[in-house]
Amino acid sequence: DPALTYQITSGSLVGADAFSGSLNRILGEDVGAYAIQQGTVALNSNYNLAYVGSIMTITPGEIPVVTFPTLVSNSPIHINSAIGISFSKAVEMTFASITDAVILREGDANGVAVAFTSPDITSGSLLQLTITAGFKCGISYYIAVKAGSFSDASGSEVILTAKTFSTDAFPSKPVITAENGKTSLCPNGFLSITDYDNSLAYQWHLGGNAIYGETTSQYQIPTNGEGNYSVKVINDATGCQVTSDTYVAQLYTVVPPVVFEKKDQGLLSLLIVDNSAKTYMSYLWTMADGSNMPTDIESNQQFLKLTGASLAGQYMVQITDINGCQAQSGNLVATAGTASAMVYPTVTSGTFSVNLIHPDNGMLTVKIYSTSGLALKQYQFNKSTQSATFEVSANGLITGQYLVEISMNGFRNMQRIVKN
Repeated sequence: DPALTYQITSGSLVGADAFSGSLNRILGEDVGAYAIQQGTVALNSNYNLAYVGSIMTITPGEIPVVTFPTLVSNSPIHINSAIGISFSKAVEMTFASITDAVILREGDANGVAVAFTSPDITSGSLLQLTITAGFKCGISYYIAVKAGSFSDASGSEVILTAKTFSTDAFPSKPVITAENGKTSLCPNGFLSITDYDNSLAYQWHLGGNAIYGETTSQYQIPTNGEGNYSVKVINDATGCQVTSDTYVAQLYTVVPPVVFEKKDQGLLSLLIVDNSAKTYMSYLWTMADGSNMPTDIESNQQFLKLTGASLAGQYMVQITDINGCQAQSGNLVATAGTASAMVYPTVTSGTFSVNLIHPDNGMLTVKIYSTSGLALKQYQFNKSTQSATFEVSANGLITGQYLVEISMNGFRNMQRIVKN
């Protein structure tokens, strides 16, 4: 209580006379009005003393106010954030431990209790403290400072002060889809994810194991890539992450093309794809380095026809099967055979024919020799096709055997005829 004082309102004291004793009041500590009584206040018998009383009023004191400064904006907090609790004036904890003084629950006041830690504040005054807990993403929480858990130096206690807050939401959960919506994929086909956000981090997994370097919105499945795929999405700013549902990838079986070569007298090469299973739908022939075929050669048929100068070289073919899957052959080497010549009939009375199959075109020379090697006749013909036939005259030659030489661009062939 404050000191109870009094004063003379009428009359006066003489000389050294003085009051003795003290005032008192009606007992009580609650808020309210209490009469101040004369108590033992008195003067000597030379005075008539009339006491005029008064009232002492007890009003509510200024209680410590609790606030949560880290939750002022009502924005979601990061899961690794600490919750600050501040007091408007210095207080001391009146409960045995901080876990008795503070409530932290999931959801609301009736939710599941959440374990938390705080610095040791069992003694001494404080203006603030922090609460640290293992928060989860996308959840609402309830925090409260219990009534009477802290009090100031005058004994004024805090009242129940509570606040609800939430943590950052999970990233959008991606869905894995196969290209063109297929249930099975071609080897080297692509898986993609929905709701891609380049501000987030992504990691593809196969069988629960991270696939090194695969962190984009697409993943190309290798030839032997069947299995269970998932994608983890991580928000580095908030620490929240989510994993997609598992996608079970099944691959079509693709049979690489088998190619056979058929030659016609060593000069016409026909590369043929075996499609006896009738699973190939289209073809594309290229040079072995992937470059296009010459424009005069059809490159989209089951077979590749090579003639003349185009014969020698390396080729490959890419097929597309009934599932839309593609496969390539290995490198196919086509080699030009030796040019060939034929003379007929070999017994003649006047003329005979010379047939030359040669990849080059140009001037063909035909010479007729005696069996002793004496040159008797010579003819030249302009060859303009791969296979060409020319008529040669043996008129003027006497009956007997002769040698016929056919030559062109380094090719030389000798055959025998009989003139009758």
